[in-house]
Amino acid sequence: MIEKNAAAVREANMPGNRDNNDLVEFIYRMRHIDGAYLWFHTYGTVFDRNANGAVEHVLNISLDVTDQYEAIKTIEEQEHFIEHIADASPTVLYVYDIRTDSFAYVNKEIYFVLGFTREEILAMGSEVVQLLYHPDDIQLLPERKLSSKKIAETDIMLQYECRIKNKEGVHH
Repeated sequence: MIEKNAAAVREANMPGNRDNNDLVEFIYRMRHIDGAYLWFHTYGTVFDRNANGAVEHVLNISLDVTDQYEAIKTIEEQEHFIEHIADASPTVLYVYDIRTDSFAYVNKEIYFVLGFTREEILAMGSEVVQLLYHPDDIQLLPERKLSSKKIAETDIMLQYECRIKNKEGVHH
């Protein structure tokens, strides 16, 4: 923090920056008197300059963001755990984004079933339906742009059967 703060002051003191009082941001931890570390997000700006134009005082506004950082960490841990469970599944699991008409997530099982890596499937974007699904089966797929089938309920998991092309171009 000391190095970053000193660098920000040096930058503000550069001849071309004497009229510039832009905000700088720092995210860091400080130890509370009880020994626990808290996360802070500080916004700093030049408060005033001396007669030579050099920074005299800096105004810092610091917010305790410990709760937000801990919540983010918990969410990341939960997402990591859920992804491990999904990847351990012996079936293909995916999340389909209706807005973009593409896969938002697919587990690793896709590779063992179709021969495509997860990255290859995600890279297909909105072409995924035309590239993978048998043309006669697209109508079976709910909420796809090329299908008229709609989902009538919310918060449900759907199961349906259709033919999908593997990496060699064979429909299964």
